[in-house]
Amino acid sequence: MNQQARDGRMPRARITLTVLFVTVLMTLLTSAGLRTKTEDGSTTNGHRVAPTLISEPATMRQFMGINTSLGSYDSNLIGELGSVFKWIREYHKWHHLEPANDLYLWDSTTPSPYGGSWPNHHDFITACAQNQIHVLICVEQATNWSSSDGSVTGLPVNSGDGSSESDYAERAEYMAQIAARYGQTEHPHFQLESNDKLSGLGLVSYFEDFNEQNQDWQSPLWPAAQYGRFLNVVHDGSGVEPASSRPLLGVKGGDAQAFHVMGGLAGADTDYLDEILRATGGRLPFDALNIHLYCTDYEKAYAPEHPVFGLKPGIDKIVNWRNENAPGKEIWLTEFGWDTYVEGPRRSWVAVPELAQANYLMRSFALLKGWGIDKAFMFIFRDPSSTDPLQFASSGIIRDTAHGHSRKLSYYYLATMQHVIGDLALDQELPPEEGSPTVHRYRFVDPDETRSTIMLWSRDPLSENDNGATVDDFPQSVPMASTCRMIRPEEGSLTGIETVLPVGNPGTPDAAVQIPQISETPLFVECAATAQRWLQYVPFSQQKDDSFLGIAVSNLSDQPANLELTGFTADGASIPSGIDPSEMLLPPRAQFARLVNEVFPSSEARSAPSWILVESDIPEVGGFFLHGNNTLSRLDGAITSTRPVRRLIFTRTPSGSTSFRGKDAETEIWLVNPSLTTLQAELSLVKTEKVANSSQVTLTKKSVGIPARGTFQTSVRELFEVSETPSYIAVDVVSGEGVIGFERITLAQGETVVGLAGVQPEGSTSFYSAQLAHSPTLFTHLRLVNTAEEDRTVSIGALRQDRAPLPSNYVATIPAGHLLEGDVRTLLWAEDAAPDEFTGSLIVEVDGAGIVGNVIFGDPVAHRFAAALPLSDKLFVRAIFSHVANTPPFFTGLALFNPQEAEAQIHLEVLDRNGQPSGESTFPLKARGRIASLLTELIPTSAGQDRGQVVVSSSVPIVGQQLFGTFSLELLAAVPPSDDLEQGTSVLDSTSPSR
Repeated sequence: MNQQARDGRMPRARITLTVLFVTVLMTLLTSAGLRTKTEDGSTTNGHRVAPTLISEPATMRQFMGINTSLGSYDSNLIGELGSVFKWIREYHKWHHLEPANDLYLWDSTTPSPYGGSWPNHHDFITACAQNQIHVLICVEQATNWSSSDGSVTGLPVNSGDGSSESDYAERAEYMAQIAARYGQTEHPHFQLESNDKLSGLGLVSYFEDFNEQNQDWQSPLWPAAQYGRFLNVVHDGSGVEPASSRPLLGVKGGDAQAFHVMGGLAGADTDYLDEILRATGGRLPFDALNIHLYCTDYEKAYAPEHPVFGLKPGIDKIVNWRNENAPGKEIWLTEFGWDTYVEGPRRSWVAVPELAQANYLMRSFALLKGWGIDKAFMFIFRDPSSTDPLQFASSGIIRDTAHGHSRKLSYYYLATMQHVIGDLALDQELPPEEGSPTVHRYRFVDPDETRSTIMLWSRDPLSENDNGATVDDFPQSVPMASTCRMIRPEEGSLTGIETVLPVGNPGTPDAAVQIPQISETPLFVECAATAQRWLQYVPFSQQKDDSFLGIAVSNLSDQPANLELTGFTADGASIPSGIDPSEMLLPPRAQFARLVNEVFPSSEARSAPSWILVESDIPEVGGFFLHGNNTLSRLDGAITSTRPVRRLIFTRTPSGSTSFRGKDAETEIWLVNPSLTTLQAELSLVKTEKVANSSQVTLTKKSVGIPARGTFQTSVRELFEVSETPSYIAVDVVSGEGVIGFERITLAQGETVVGLAGVQPEGSTSFYSAQLAHSPTLFTHLRLVNTAEEDRTVSIGALRQDRAPLPSNYVATIPAGHLLEGDVRTLLWAEDAAPDEFTGSLIVEVDGAGIVGNVIFGDPVAHRFAAALPLSDKLFVRAIFSHVANTPPFFTGLALFNPQEAEAQIHLEVLDRNGQPSGESTFPLKARGRIASLLTELIPTSAGQDRGQVVVSSSVPIVGQQLFGTFSLELLAAVPPSDDLEQGTSVLDSTSPSR
């Protein structure tokens, strides 16, 4: 603390700014409402080309898989298998199932000369479905009658040298027939070549086209260029015309809904992948990349965490290739594992003791999920030969037939893992406790976030394999937890051994447990919390010498709220708050308001927060932030964001001298990755350009990576080539959890700023604005963006303040990917028919989902003041505007619009900063009517009030918004209300995300 602070003195400029922000502008903060072309220049003819998105985070039961074959069914082991894994990869040899052209042996009615199926494949697949086991069918090898050398180990060609798609037509036919049989799509009998003519059984949706096609240790070799041609035709029949002899071609030809997994490559062979793309002309004829990795230097085995011979080098290599060349494609690891036979004089180069195998498999599934793999299959279920030193002969979790299919230690360990976290999804990798040994920690939650479990293990970072490293008396923070239990895997148990762990300071933020010992065998700590945490995000935190950022959080409940604020730098490093924890306990209806450099006083400019995480232990907490310059010539902000999304739209991107209403504007965007895993996003600048008598959509795409807890910030001018063409930006997350977005538009040569949150397209078809005005001193500018893949017809209507419809009902079609914008006066009326002045409300009706939009209103001449509001798509019967700013020269205004055909009874109440009533009013709001007044006109006793809340109750659903500004109109801000107090993302407190 400096001498001025000790003496109670501060520099005058700082005092003025702080008082202004806290006592006046922060009244705005809570009232914000609480929740509420391609690179090569090709065009899309008005239709957005969306990338294939990676599915939402799956549970570990959906993530963990194992390799097996029909032999498991023959030996009656499906039930045994299904108790540990719910995903299998079936080794499926083509020549077993189609030994002669068009003779399929997967049913029991196939006639001689083969005498039936080999074995009863249909019953095998049915048994898997009955045990809730999902199947990936991996079709490998060739057939004698369709082979480059007449053997089943040749290339699967039916003609030529494999350099043309037609050379693989027979294999494409087989992939289509098996997908048609077991997939979702029914086909007419003339398209089916099986004897029983079954199709659309809905039993299998995942098909792999080959296995280790890049093997260079056997002949014949399969060049990547030829395999690229193979991919084209086995994916969807591309390159081969259907014929009566081959009515269906390719996986998608058999089932358009099927998921095509590329044949698993031996290793992360990105050179092979590069050649495939060159052969396909950049086409990506598969839904998932697929690799096999084993932890070895081809002399001995290593632990999965080993920095050179472990799993991560190969994973990083394939993930980087995917992000650069195939964004949006999933990555599957369909083989990894360790042998267990180590007794003889020889051993394979993937052999480890049974305890190490069990440990490695458990740890690998957690590691792989954390590194961004979408599905992982260990090799293999049953040992081919348990006492054979040959590679992969003893890598099962049960022993071979000669050993009675007895269970290995890994069977029990993996069964316990499935029992404890099978229904949970990976939430985050907690920071490892560095040292020797290192403690690794992963946190899992259920989809509803009602259960949380931490998986922990120790590891000597300098060892090649497990060496018995342990950590004793390890303290683990479990904030708010009341009870905890520890589960350890144990031989002979499918559920593990439970031990109750005493919780220190139960039910408080300081709750913690002490784990007696952590070893190389993972254990689980499962806690029950007495409360949940609700998360909000401030996605923008830019601080410069001439500007400031303030944040306010209000407790709108009747109980105290515990807050926690954590800052994060652009690269994801955390910055703890410098505020005394006692100041973060908010009494009922109280407010916390600070400048960000007061919350994080120790941060230097280079490590200042780039974004801020707000946590609370009750849902009824709302947040808002304001950014401005020290002279207060510009000011704007937004409400806190509450949920990361996988797709969002920046609706306005003006950049250029005439880009907004014919005047200069610049746009900056911020993207925040709030999760603890790296995120990859594709940003598409979508332009609508006139071509002849029509328009087209042009996409310019950029891929960006955002580190865990990190930020991506840029100007539109820096990111894309700027033009005056109307545009918007679509952000699609191709790997990772989700993003928060914010954009800032600067007008009037930097004197005015407008802030808008990135929005997620939803299914709303009715939108409203209670603010619509035009006069010599005020404009209202509307923008609508059609993010759907179909055209949308919009109807735009305007009502005067007195409910009279303005003589216009504008109807237009917005093509897919296009936008509609303009000043409302010129958009809705011809020049000679437009009213000179009007105030009222705006109604937008749409014939389908996918429209997003907003209005900007302000000074029409110099843009010296402006404010923005998203169009409201949700009505409320009770809403809270969480602040009041009625201290001169500031005013608070309120606009309410009733879109219903019935009159509304409105009750308005103003509360002071301590939650005490300072005035109330009751009045009718006529059907289709609007009221827009200063708060002091509605409730005179609120005059002079500088904090507090406005509570609006209505007998019918209505729309509302609040305005703040100065009477000189140098500043203007507009904010929506909150009609849903249970905001934010809810998480269990057993491991707070900021830790």
